[in-house]
Amino acid sequence: MKVFAMTGVWQACILCVLLASLGTSDALDFGDLTYFYDNAKAFFFGESFAPVSSNGQTPGQSPSTRQTRTGVTHFNNVTVIDYMQDHPKVRIGHRVVDLFSGWHFDDILMDSPDEIRPPSVVAFFDSSNPKCLASYKRLNFDSIAERQLPARSRLFTARYDMHSAPKRPWYEFTPEMDLQKRFNVQSCPEVVFTSSKCDGMTEWCVRGQDEENPDLVVYGCDDYKESCPSEYRKVWDGKTNLVEWINKLVEDEGVPKLSEFLGSYEMQGRWMKEREYTTSNTHFRNIYMAQAFPAFTPRGFKAVETPKEVQDWLLSFRDRQSRRRKTERWNTVSTQMSFHEHPSTFIDMDLERAAKNAIANKYLKPIVEEWSGIAPLELTAFYGIREYHENSFLREHIDRIDTHVLSITISIAKFNEPENAEPWPLRVTDFTGKQVSYAPPA
Repeated sequence: MKVFAMTGVWQACILCVLLASLGTSDALDFGDLTYFYDNAKAFFFGESFAPVSSNGQTPGQSPSTRQTRTGVTHFNNVTVIDYMQDHPKVRIGHRVVDLFSGWHFDDILMDSPDEIRPPSVVAFFDSSNPKCLASYKRLNFDSIAERQLPARSRLFTARYDMHSAPKRPWYEFTPEMDLQKRFNVQSCPEVVFTSSKCDGMTEWCVRGQDEENPDLVVYGCDDYKESCPSEYRKVWDGKTNLVEWINKLVEDEGVPKLSEFLGSYEMQGRWMKEREYTTSNTHFRNIYMAQAFPAFTPRGFKAVETPKEVQDWLLSFRDRQSRRRKTERWNTVSTQMSFHEHPSTFIDMDLERAAKNAIANKYLKPIVEEWSGIAPLELTAFYGIREYHENSFLREHIDRIDTHVLSITISIAKFNEPENAEPWPLRVTDFTGKQVSYAPPA
């Protein structure tokens, strides 16, 4: 078994196991998309640690620090890559969504089940090109989306700034993220209509093994599998009436199924809009917040063997308390997990609070202190075992910055895994800006 520890990396644990609080100087951890197999379960647990000084207060910076262009001081002379460049401000919550990337677009498509997902229309423009920007403004795209196009339950509307999208992220902007190239956008502005058959399940390209650590796989290259191929896309010719063109394509798509749970198309559209906002906010935080907090280690994560005492206790706890597992309930507009389609189950470790705290402080805290170079640490959370079932995923996200700083993910066990099944990796955006994954050998 492996302990997977991380700081500041966004996209770290797919299993969302949390560890620490450092006030306003939180490092950040994230989850990522992972798929599980038929009749399979994966068990994970989480906890939190916070640095404290000898007088019980959060300690100041260590003598060995490095300050970034954003004014953030990293510990231990750590250097974090920063690809971000100047760009126009982004907006969230509009009828026409500002897309950060193709990744963002894919996630919004995934937010709606196949049978109720509407088609989409995306307006591409270049904010650095005066001629293109003027032509885009003459389209009055925001206005027609609000007044002349179908409601959200029938159509998702978005815009994509081809100048700004590659400049916003602090991490490497991979081909999978480049929606302009994915959709082969040739003119400016250009309006692309996509079918509801586009499901967002783009398969990322494997670049190869990591140069520093052969146990890691690097993602992001041109040989990806597009989830919205050319046969599912149509491009406006720039001459016909734009509103009529879009409305005709929406009509040709047919009416999406009405969810029995939501009850009306008005409620269905509102639900989609709220989930769309959650996903957009997640991507916003992923892009901007990681550079706003200090890093502790060069890559932001490390995989080590789980202490035998910890592994044995966790498995025995699971056996003792398995009858007290509960199905997790989350807000319906949350999009970080696939709990609506594939509910996760949970065994609360507060059932044996004293024992679990003793295990964490004796065996896990020293690992985190040695890895981060920060001591002493205080345990702030060790909350339980989550069971992920077939086709579950936990999307990349930043956890609460007031309570989660130094995190551990422990892969406890995998049950009923098919023979020759692909690994269930933890994917990380490390401090070099690369997308890497690690498959824990549970």
